[in-house]
Amino acid sequence: MSDAHLFVSHKHTDKAIAETFAQFVKEKTAGRVKVYVSSSPDFDGPRVGKSLNPQLRNTLAATDVVVLIYTSESNDWQYCMWECGLAINPADERPTDVVVLQCGETGPRPFADDLRVIAHDLDSITMFVQELLTGDDFFPRLEGKVIDFNQEDPTIRKYAQELKEDLSTVIPASLGGSQTDLTSSAFLRIELPKESVEEIEALDESTGAEITRKIIREHGKIVESDLTTALFGFAIDETTTLGKVLDKSQKGASLEDPGWFKSLAKQIGLAARERYPQGIAYAPYRVEGDKSLIPYVTRSRRFEADGRMQFDTYFVPLAPAPILATSRMVTTDQAFHKRLDKTPATAIGLPQLKNDMDDDGRSRVPVLGEGGTPQYIIHLSMIDKFISNLSIKGTDVTTLTLADLLAVDDMRQLFANSLAVVGPEATMTDARAAMDAVENCQDVFVTRDGTRDGAVLGWLTNVTLM
Repeated sequence: MSDAHLFVSHKHTDKAIAETFAQFVKEKTAGRVKVYVSSSPDFDGPRVGKSLNPQLRNTLAATDVVVLIYTSESNDWQYCMWECGLAINPADERPTDVVVLQCGETGPRPFADDLRVIAHDLDSITMFVQELLTGDDFFPRLEGKVIDFNQEDPTIRKYAQELKEDLSTVIPASLGGSQTDLTSSAFLRIELPKESVEEIEALDESTGAEITRKIIREHGKIVESDLTTALFGFAIDETTTLGKVLDKSQKGASLEDPGWFKSLAKQIGLAARERYPQGIAYAPYRVEGDKSLIPYVTRSRRFEADGRMQFDTYFVPLAPAPILATSRMVTTDQAFHKRLDKTPATAIGLPQLKNDMDDDGRSRVPVLGEGGTPQYIIHLSMIDKFISNLSIKGTDVTTLTLADLLAVDDMRQLFANSLAVVGPEATMTDARAAMDAVENCQDVFVTRDGTRDGAVLGWLTNVTLM
């Protein structure tokens, strides 16, 4: 006979949930754990014809773990509470733990500090399955692990996914069990006890920001989460506070609070005062590509029975509002440039052009053609190289013109092909992509029609685009 005993406490209306959970335990533990479900003939439990309460007392006295199937606060949990209370009787020499399988939004207040398994949260279920199958002390009187698995064995995650899916078919849709989870954002439900809420309410909003953050850091407990393991780099459990998240992300608690936490704490502080969080300087937890993960408090709730509050927080992936290239470009009337239809290349002396660029601190100059169309980007380094080479050969460089420079085929090709063009509706992202698509390109022209045949409206350099 197995030395491990697990008792499933549940309301009669939740029989399907209890049986689904019990069947999972029975199968995955290969019979090493004896599972009691009083309402089902498929599992061990009190039987018809015998006094029920004495049987329950004997069964619970032999139990290592009680799993309470908890659905909704609106139900009457008196009998289940009696079962759990009997199991954890301090006078009992055989210790018993209570695990809450939370199927809805809230858990039972009498067991707020006990292990809770969130039925619709894969991370939460995975941690439970790890403890059930590979924990050394989950069943104290069982020698060794239930199954000889390593906690990181991928089979654990597979089993957890199976349990989550099986439960979703029997948990009522009103509790969120059978609905499809389409969220793409990491989620935290942060809970503060009554005392912490009252401390925040008593603080002056303008001067108490640092103390508010300290309270939230130390007492803000994460009671529910989703899609957070990849975000934070570790699994959330029942002991996780926001302080632990900060310690992990900062590699040390002595560092200054990061911007994302200051923003989150201000949102929670305002919500604790039952105020809408206006004027918040939102800050990203992390930037991924062109998106920033912004912690955003979407909902708060106060429990009148005990005064605690919960704050639903999503790490929302937001892309910045598109910035038009026209709003950042240097317009032609502001930019230092040359127009060949107004001043021919033969009339633009290279020594003077070089001096003008040196005086203006410019490394290159746009050259426009007929009607202000983009033609070339002339690089100062190429002018220097051209003048230097001819000077060594004894050429009178004082008479050199831009036409002489453009007469060199390699030079002309480089100047003509090292620029990109976008239209007036292009964003800065579009302009950067256009620049990246052209080899050796550092400049983007914005033209009226987005082609090289259109008049130039303005000029963007690589520095501006970066």
